[in-house]
Amino acid sequence: MMMHQRYPLPWLFLIFCLLAGNGELHAGHPALNVSMLERSTDGWQWLAPQARFAEEATPHEHPQQVLSSAALRWQKVSDAVLNVGFGPPRYWIHLSLHNPEATVATRIIEVAEPLYDDLHFWVLRDNKVFAEARMGDRIAFASRAITYRHPSMSLDIPPRTTVDLLIRAHARDGEHDPLPLRLWTSEGFQAGMQLDLLIYGAYYGAIVILLLYNLLVFASTREQVFLWYAVYLTSFLAWNFVYRGFAFQYLWPESPDWNAGAVAILVPLALAGLTAFSWSLLDLRRQTPWLFRIALILTLAALIHIPMALLAPETGLFASLNPLGLVLITTLLIAGICIAQRGNTTARIYVAAIGCTFVGTLPYYFTAFGLLPANMLTIHAINIGSALEFLLLALALAHRINSLKTEKLEAELLAHATLKHSAEALEEKVFERTSELEQANRSLHELAVRDALTGLYNRRHFNEVVQQELARSRRHGKPAALLLLDLDHFKKLNDLSGHLAGDEALAHIGQLLSSFARRSVDQAFRVGGEEFALLSPEADEENVERWAEQLRLRIDTTNWPHPGTPQGHLTASIGVALSQPGDTLESFYTRTDRALYRAKQEGRNRVIRALSDT
Repeated sequence: MMMHQRYPLPWLFLIFCLLAGNGELHAGHPALNVSMLERSTDGWQWLAPQARFAEEATPHEHPQQVLSSAALRWQKVSDAVLNVGFGPPRYWIHLSLHNPEATVATRIIEVAEPLYDDLHFWVLRDNKVFAEARMGDRIAFASRAITYRHPSMSLDIPPRTTVDLLIRAHARDGEHDPLPLRLWTSEGFQAGMQLDLLIYGAYYGAIVILLLYNLLVFASTREQVFLWYAVYLTSFLAWNFVYRGFAFQYLWPESPDWNAGAVAILVPLALAGLTAFSWSLLDLRRQTPWLFRIALILTLAALIHIPMALLAPETGLFASLNPLGLVLITTLLIAGICIAQRGNTTARIYVAAIGCTFVGTLPYYFTAFGLLPANMLTIHAINIGSALEFLLLALALAHRINSLKTEKLEAELLAHATLKHSAEALEEKVFERTSELEQANRSLHELAVRDALTGLYNRRHFNEVVQQELARSRRHGKPAALLLLDLDHFKKLNDLSGHLAGDEALAHIGQLLSSFARRSVDQAFRVGGEEFALLSPEADEENVERWAEQLRLRIDTTNWPHPGTPQGHLTASIGVALSQPGDTLESFYTRTDRALYRAKQEGRNRVIRALSDT
């Protein structure tokens, strides 16, 4: 008997200690009075401050075993949001809920984190499972009782009853996202859900509008920076849509495995989009070549996570991807600061924008590594920072557009000035060339209308000028005088003295006729071998014959040697005529030529006036 009485005492003492220890935990976490929500203006309350959590070292088959397990080391939650960071894959969370009212209390339990792998809820009453739900981004969305991106369950707590809420949080890769547990009234939850959709609808709508705007600007300007910004906006929008649980709810609710890996694929793409946009906007390759190389290496390292996510989705990729993203954003921020210090306004706006992203991203990373307590501000810091970033980057691009306009205007002004200068230079050259061509044409014309030996106008030009003078004579009613001159016995000069002497005599007569022309309008011509003409517009009818006689005497008195004439020197016979209103070139010339013929018939070395002129 004494043996039987000795053994139960230690066991009873051990059980008492365990129960006492467990009772202390319950005493440290009194049940939450759910009726207090009715008096709350927000309609919700954090659950973590009323909860305790413990790491699950060995699996438990039944939730009842959890509350009585001596292996679990329960810890008090010190913050509004439970955040265990990287660690063991499974944790237990426990709290008690009490309904002191005489009616059923309907409450909504929400985990405001859409990407938790596996969340298993048990509600126990009198150590029996009263309600159960299981959800997460590794479980098909259709299994959720409440169609909402955040895992949520409805709980009806009977009157004057206390229930225990047990949650097993399972992160397969050991990276536990913050667990923002909230308790809602039904009305408050519906209002909060509508407000949530409204805020994110406006947020995503603004990004889509900004995206389409940049695509239109790119289509009109072909500036690559706008295309890269559109790529960045697209990748960020896709990542955020998945990260916030909307893609799982609306796009692929039956594909939890793809949903779990999509974030690890889209994060590197968003980082690559931001990097490419930064390179294009700030010209990092030329402005900061070393930082450009570092950013390139970091971007490639981030992109390597994409095939890893596809081939080994269970790998804890974010343990390396998170710090990699933080270092990459820091590198881009430093590059922007370096360029901004050189007075680049676009870089200054860029630094402010990336600074917003940096400030918004830091709480996310610090929370992930357990360096900062999680709350709703840290959870949504990325969205807040990105919204400010997009506004500032839009301002940077607007400044870029103004810069492009200014550069375009300056280029147009420079092009206009260059074109004007070129036009003036071309005009000057054209003028010079035209003058040269005109001079050349005049020279060619002179060569074409001049006799090469005497320098006088030739027969072709004679015909043109006579016709013009006859027309003017008819208009003005004043006659023109025509003198035809033939050197006497010129053939004998060639025969006796040679053709060279004949040419010299012809050249001598050409010079004499050029100097004899009494006015600038008088013109001398060589119209045949030894036959010359002198045309005088608006001639003096009374003195025309005397004028012709003066020419004959000048030729006679020059005493140019001519062995074939009776005088022994050069003489000439001249016929003279005045134009008449009905004259043509042929009639005017024929009448003058007949007078010349008479002068030769009557003995040469004389002047004969046409008969019709007397």
